Amino acid sequence: MHIVKWNLLDTHIVLAGALVDMYVRCGEFEKAIEVFDKLPVHDVVSWNVLIGGYAQHGYNKQALKCFYDMQARGVCPNPITFSFVLKVCSNVGDLEMGEKLQTQILREHMSEQDIGISNAVIDMYSRCGSLIKAREVFNAVSKKNTATWNALIAGYCQHGHYEEALGCFRQMQLEGCSPNAVTLASVLTSCGSAGALDQGQEIHMHIVKWNLLDTHIVLAGALVDMYVRCGEFEKAIEVFDKLPVHDVVSWNVLIGGYAQHGYNKQALKCFYDMQARGVCPNPITFSFVLKVCSNVGDLEMGEKLQTQILREHMSEQDIGISNAVIDMYSRCGSLIKAREVFNAVSKKNTATWNALIAGYCQHGHYEEALGCFRQMQLEGFRMDEITTSCMFKVCGNLRALDEGNAIHLQAVKEGLLQGDVVGTNALIDIYTKCNALGGSTKCLR
Repeated sequence: MHIVKWNLLDTHIVLAGALVDMYVRCGEFEKAIEVFDKLPVHDVVSWNVLIGGYAQHGYNKQALKCFYDMQARGVCPNPITFSFVLKVCSNVGDLEMGEKLQTQILREHMSEQDIGISNAVIDMYSRCGSLIKAREVFNAVSKKNTATWNALIAGYCQHGHYEEALGCFRQMQLEGCSPNAVTLASVLTSCGSAGALDQGQEIHMHIVKWNLLDTHIVLAGALVDMYVRCGEFEKAIEVFDKLPVHDVVSWNVLIGGYAQHGYNKQALKCFYDMQARGVCPNPITFSFVLKVCSNVGDLEMGEKLQTQILREHMSEQDIGISNAVIDMYSRCGSLIKAREVFNAVSKKNTATWNALIAGYCQHGHYEEALGCFRQMQLEGFRMDEITTSCMFKVCGNLRALDEGNAIHLQAVKEGLLQGDVVGTNALIDIYTKCNALGGSTKCLR
């Protein structure tokens, strides 16, 4: 108000830009645009403030519109602009646009001037799953920094290429580039997923030596997660107890790890302890504890959890929690309740259908499972490996050879049987039960 009163906007472009930036950082984009439109000059810096703000707040379409508008008005993007727009491509998984941006960047030789833009390109390809392209760009960077290595390591980790991530980390060390907390968090995740306990423990020693636990809560959580994934719960608890803050994320790591390894009592104890200490469970917590109820067949506790979930309106916010409730009721044999929850879900996904189909299949209600599958297809949902395995079992038990053949053809077409031993065995079982051994022989080829 004072700036307008004193008529400073027209004469102080830096002050005007700072005002736009303030509104953007506060998420007040209408106000930001109002000030932006009154600027006497729209230079690349002011455009970057808008584009970066939209990207940071997840308004990807608006960020792209600004990017196109600035060029339409004759303002050339700079490396910072491209970094923001590449982030947008990562957010929405738009690989095609990312490739076009890289072409534009190369044409203007920006990657030769600014290592940050090369890092942004690597990060975009990594997060979009194009790891070969990410590696190509990485290899072309002559002077790498820690962020360059982080972009590739995080990409390998994100897409399950844990051995490659660890190999990349070793190479980083050999080349004398120092890791930071971001690097170590990705590497710890890779160690946990690959079962590389020795390397994880070595990194733990470095973290303690560099005194990083107290200042990097994410890194501390990754360390707990690594030990949990490797089944080293005593070590995990030791690190957990030293955390400066026990938030819902760190509790979830413990609860999820115990549930995954079948330590159901310990998972439940953690669930009660976290609430006793004033930490509220989130949808991920409930998903893990519902899994425990499924593991031990505790229908009564599952019902109490559903009541708590409904009271906090979590199922309205997260489809995953509804799927977990359906799965719990299905696996506990309460199929009527499972169907009730299923019917109440307005926006289903494949996992929603799988939870009910698997329940029908598990408890021998094969006709219901088949009817559910047909309805799933009528509503346009694609099956996945879980659907396929269940339906092969259903068709085998119903001696429904024609239906089994159709599902087999669809599964082959969509590449759902590649490396799926359970699905392939279930398919063989169909042909064996239906006395169609020719089909069984084809499955083994």
